[in-house]
Amino acid sequence: MTLKRCSAAGYRDQIAAACFTHAKTTSGLSLVLYDVTILYFQAEKEDSLRKVGYSKEHRVDPQFVVGLLVDRTGFPLEIGCFAGNTAETTTIVPIINQYRDRHEPDGTDMIAAADAGMLSVSNLTALDEAGLGFIAGPGR
Repeated sequence: MTLKRCSAAGYRDQIAAACFTHAKTTSGLSLVLYDVTILYFQAEKEDSLRKVGYSKEHRVDPQFVVGLLVDRTGFPLEIGCFAGNTAETTTIVPIINQYRDRHEPDGTDMIAAADAGMLSVSNLTALDEAGLGFIAGPGR
């Protein structure tokens, strides 16, 4: 019930706007960092979100993927949730586009940093076409 009320009242958008304003006036938005984490469930069955997917720990539990975009200080700017069978590399462009659509940070030259595994050739092309610079960190 509470999550439905929060969604209906638009709290996510209000919090996102406050985070955007804070980051814009303090650390700036020129450098954003992105990474993902996987959350697992000890459950037998999958549903529309919790799916068995790639696991670095070779787990076979249902999971989902959480992507987080932060500013240079680690302050959160955008978060996204993806089905557990979603490839991590396919999450960065949607999260950055979601962030830009929500806030329209025109006039800000943004550079996205992520580990090398996240920045596939197609992602680098998409980021370049979106007018974003990028920094690829070392892979594992």
